[in-house]
Amino acid sequence: MEKYILEATDENILNSIEHDQLGRSPDVKDFLELIDTIDYNTFISVDAAWGEGKTFFIRQIEMTMKYYNKKVFQKNKDISEWEKQAFQSNNLLGNLQLQHTYLPIYFDAWLYDNHKDALMALLMVAIKKSGKSISTTIDAGKIEKLASIMDSIQFWKTDNWSNLVEKHKGKDILEETLLLGDIRQTIKEIFDDILVESADKLVVFIDELDRCKPTFAVEMLESIKHYFDDNRFIFVTSINKSQLIHTISRYYGDGFDSNLYLNKFFDINIQLPPADTRTYFDNLGISCNSSYWIEKIANELQKTYSLSLRDSTRFFQKINTINEKWNEYVGEASWRVLVLFIPIICIFDIVDISAKNKILSGNGFDILKNLITKESEMRKYVLRLINEHEDTEEKFCEGMEELKKIYKFVFATDNYYGWYQGRIDIPAHLKKDCLRMCNRI
Repeated sequence: MEKYILEATDENILNSIEHDQLGRSPDVKDFLELIDTIDYNTFISVDAAWGEGKTFFIRQIEMTMKYYNKKVFQKNKDISEWEKQAFQSNNLLGNLQLQHTYLPIYFDAWLYDNHKDALMALLMVAIKKSGKSISTTIDAGKIEKLASIMDSIQFWKTDNWSNLVEKHKGKDILEETLLLGDIRQTIKEIFDDILVESADKLVVFIDELDRCKPTFAVEMLESIKHYFDDNRFIFVTSINKSQLIHTISRYYGDGFDSNLYLNKFFDINIQLPPADTRTYFDNLGISCNSSYWIEKIANELQKTYSLSLRDSTRFFQKINTINEKWNEYVGEASWRVLVLFIPIICIFDIVDISAKNKILSGNGFDILKNLITKESEMRKYVLRLINEHEDTEEKFCEGMEELKKIYKFVFATDNYYGWYQGRIDIPAHLKKDCLRMCNRI
């Protein structure tokens, strides 16, 4: 079975730029043109729910910045044929006119969640990744100096008061208070070396911060705000803002105003627009708009529950695979029931596991009724159970009564033998077949 959910690898990012699979090229262009107007130290948040493609979005921006950096500094030998083809195929991103050059650094915060120092983790990644783009060697003495300063900062954070007094007895207190300035100066010197002859500005993309431990997330935010005070630096943080607010509240306590706290960090807040799922699914070979009833019902459910891009992909992949693998059922009476139950069970497996379990237990008809009543395609399908096409309230109620009997027979009985005595000829073991299909992936 092919895996449909795409990882944000360089290969997949370039492919998404070439074919504009997510329909996000206009948003990437607008974002780059916005950044190109900024001439001050700026912190930007890109907000969207989990699974909506934030990583792909910021990595498309990162990849575009890298491409133009190579072009401006005539590093044509560093531009791969695939990279060249991707941008030549994209009219919007392949013909940008940017005033400045940028050195982008992508930092996956979640990968370093267990690192004892958020600032040091970020600096080490920035130095390592930028080293691929420049010839200048970073002075090792600066790194050693920064490490020494950070050790001292960590001591002030973690040691108890009596040890602190003993350790610093006789020292110049003014010298200790200059640590913040030392860090800023050392960071400035490091990035002076990184940026020289490489770009006008440094853009650091911090991803997955909302998935990190509260201590790491808060330390990361406070570090970049305190220590990266340079008009050549732009920070772009992709977040699920509601989840990050929850993370900060866990750190500071429920009475803390986490929303106000976040707003003090970010100068610009951008809500990521929804992706063009039609193009995306077509490129993946996933059908979500066919005439098959199982897919029509699945499409309706996906819209009703506003599934994220990631969850939509998982959901339609499962429905498509079931439809293909179990096509021997098509035309049988049992399939007339399964095409309704399968999408509902699969959607609740994603959005509400307790509702799924209640349906499977035979005690969830009220859940089905509330759902079906509001959905046009499922209403039509219920009417087909009684061979009706006119959607009147009387006929719909009659269809729901028939569905209730079918549901009770399939899910609320322990009898695995016999046949349903009603309009449709279905066996008592249909629940078993239904579960086998839903568990196919």
